[in-house]
Amino acid sequence: MSELDPNLARREGPAQPQPETLSLLGLGVAGVCLATVLCIMYTLRESDRLLTSAWGHDSHLFGARFGFQLAVLFVGAAVLQFVPRRWAPWVLVADALVCLAVYGPPMMFLSLGLLLAWFGLLELPLPPLPRILVGAGFLALLGLLGAMRVLPRAYDFSMMFSLRLVMYAWHRWQRDFAKERFSDYALFVLLPPLVVLPPYLTIIPFYGEQVDQFKPRLDRPRLRRALVHLALGLGYALALGYAVGPAVGRGLNPALKDLDRLVPGFGIGLLPTVRLYVDYLVMVARVAEVAHLSYGLLLVYGMDFRLPINRPLLARSYLELWSRFQIHQKDLQVALFYTPTLMRYRRKNRYLVIVAALVLTLVVGNTLMHVLIRYVYNIDTIALTTANALRKNLLNAGILAATLCLMEWRVRHHQRAPTGVLWKGLTWFGTLTMAAWIS
Repeated sequence: MSELDPNLARREGPAQPQPETLSLLGLGVAGVCLATVLCIMYTLRESDRLLTSAWGHDSHLFGARFGFQLAVLFVGAAVLQFVPRRWAPWVLVADALVCLAVYGPPMMFLSLGLLLAWFGLLELPLPPLPRILVGAGFLALLGLLGAMRVLPRAYDFSMMFSLRLVMYAWHRWQRDFAKERFSDYALFVLLPPLVVLPPYLTIIPFYGEQVDQFKPRLDRPRLRRALVHLALGLGYALALGYAVGPAVGRGLNPALKDLDRLVPGFGIGLLPTVRLYVDYLVMVARVAEVAHLSYGLLLVYGMDFRLPINRPLLARSYLELWSRFQIHQKDLQVALFYTPTLMRYRRKNRYLVIVAALVLTLVVGNTLMHVLIRYVYNIDTIALTTANALRKNLLNAGILAATLCLMEWRVRHHQRAPTGVLWKGLTWFGTLTMAAWIS
């Protein structure tokens, strides 16, 4: 199923000429635009209408500390335009360390200690599988210590870094644990926009992209794309903030802690069926807000990763939805579980292999990652949240398996999928309904 393989999304072809970097006048205009965006972000954040979190936990800062982080982002983006290329990665790392220090000494020292420990764990002279098991045990122990309040900022660390640590471990596994440069690792985990806007599921770059895709000097096409994504992120924030209402309190939002429910009072009196769709649309909007803001800032910083979200509400099949929403999470799961299973058993019955690969990817892999990175931090609810995740993932795996098996059958029997406006409308509405019901 090539449409699930993230590596095929990287188009190959003759090298294209690089666009010219911005002139001093262009940089001045870019600086004004970026400063305006950051000021709007600060204003919305102070009114509790920005980054209210799609996952029921708000790791971001408020007030002068959040404003200082935004100022550091601006200064870092400006410095990148003038330093030599060889110094640019260290500008990013230094910028990220300053942003991390704003969270306070406990978060600063915990993060640096754990990031260094993870790098060291994967350098241990052990066979590949024990190294991976030690890493999984490390994440589980971190979650338990966070749940017991021994490491009170461990959950914030997990939301900020854990999935990139998993991606780094997978990269090392794929290359038989060949040595990696510490500078590349530091650049991978310490990206300033992802320190200020903890990404959790939205931004999970493949290891190596932070070097291959890094272009510190701004050019006009990349600046235009960055401003478009930042404008989209602010648009979602404005729509959510003024249509749904401000967050309830600062920190953990009680309106969101249980399955991403809406702010209390919004939608009261709606029919349950209508409320089902509204809840889903708001959840998608919250994820889109974080994805577009993070992606836009990464473009400003010279990091052009894969698009993290691509108009998921237009999907006309569950497979298309999976390829449009939480794209980085899907790519990670496909790389870790789906593609290896499909390749290992490619000579077996194709339909059974598809089903088995999706069960392993979603029911086992997806659930396990969520337990290690998020659910274990709350011992009181871990059984309920894990059971709910298993229910959702079973449904998702079943729908995707049926879709992929039908596609496989059509290819083998030279059957074409139905077309027509009515069919497209029905499949779109059916996909939206299934997604809203499951979520």
